[in-house]
Amino acid sequence: MTFRELRRRLLHLFERDEFARDLNEEMRLHIELRARKLHQRGLSEEEAIHMAQRQFGNRTLVQDASSELWGWTAWERLFQDLRLGARTLRKTPGFTAIAVLTLALGLGINTAVFSVVNAVMIRSLPYPEPGRLISLWEESSRQSVRQFNSSGTKVGTSGGPRRTTVSVANLVDYRTDSHAFTGLVAYDLTPMNLTGNGTPERISGESVSAGFFGVLGVEPAQGRTFLPEDDRPDSLPVAIVTHAFWQRRLGADTGVLEHAIMLDGKPRQVIGVLPFGFESPAQFGLKDRIEFYVPAAFPQKQLVAHGNHDVNVVGRLKPGVSLQAAQAELDSISRSLAAQYPSSNATMRAVIAPLHDDLVQGVRDSLFALLGASLLIVLITCVNVANLLLVRAVGRRHESSVRLALGASRFRMVRQVLAESILL
Repeated sequence: MTFRELRRRLLHLFERDEFARDLNEEMRLHIELRARKLHQRGLSEEEAIHMAQRQFGNRTLVQDASSELWGWTAWERLFQDLRLGARTLRKTPGFTAIAVLTLALGLGINTAVFSVVNAVMIRSLPYPEPGRLISLWEESSRQSVRQFNSSGTKVGTSGGPRRTTVSVANLVDYRTDSHAFTGLVAYDLTPMNLTGNGTPERISGESVSAGFFGVLGVEPAQGRTFLPEDDRPDSLPVAIVTHAFWQRRLGADTGVLEHAIMLDGKPRQVIGVLPFGFESPAQFGLKDRIEFYVPAAFPQKQLVAHGNHDVNVVGRLKPGVSLQAAQAELDSISRSLAAQYPSSNATMRAVIAPLHDDLVQGVRDSLFALLGASLLIVLITCVNVANLLLVRAVGRRHESSVRLALGASRFRMVRQVLAESILL
């Protein structure tokens, strides 16, 4: 379709009545001129008019042909079918309500389940370059990790029953000897009592090592993140709060960086407020919201205890480094640690996996099963509505027969039924 033709059709769409009047006037003049010629040839005026009209033909067919050429006939007929379908459905409110409610139930359940699957399984983690983030844990070759001191709260679900949290002492070696990561940082859930600022409350938080937010690629909305000097046992106590906590308990105070909050009876200077919507990897699967972060500040005793497994670890691969190459490097480090510390590391090795996969591993099968069940519900819903439409079509046999007798084509009848289905 050329631009000129498109312009002509658009003008016809908005000036349809004027075009119809012009066409009627042109047909009238044409018939009058032909009747005048016939009258000049000897016919009476009345006979000339009748003869001119017969020679001209069916004016309605001419109007339809003109509309086909100038207008949007297919779309106009579709709108006619939709208007007729709307009137028909309005006349049968009971059938319409049952069909719509049935579809709403099936599609609503499917949409709700898919929203969960999309948020958990399909959508990537809300961090920059999430594909480079990895989860690191330690696995024992023994049948049970209970033979080891594993006091940390496991965040991921990969690895099975032999998985344990990471020894802080081992993490020091992973950081020092590995060249595949831009950073490896520890984090662990640390709930504390909030006092001195309204109603006392037990709130969830995390103790993290310096560089935690840098590895995730997150910058605070206000203030700064933890520095290496903050992550020492003798450092001044500091804290970073979430945006939600800043609004809920601190009244969105713009001068929050000048104040301290009391956690477990210890005042901690607020040095930063995280951006709106930030969530730690540990938040996955937790009912309570994590509302603050404090430095891990591991004591020297913990830094040399290779048998104590206390923390979760998240890391970021260097650009161009594959997961397999990083795992091979960690295997080499694990063998070295086993040789140096056989009493604690002889059966222990470090394992990594993409952070997203590790977080969702425990719910993947359940969510896919739930999604399959919801799709089955949609199928049952569609079958039920199809049965309702068939029963309704049987009840309209007389109406269909009359339309066919008046000249309606089978295609036009099918299109009308489809229009009603689309409206539903």
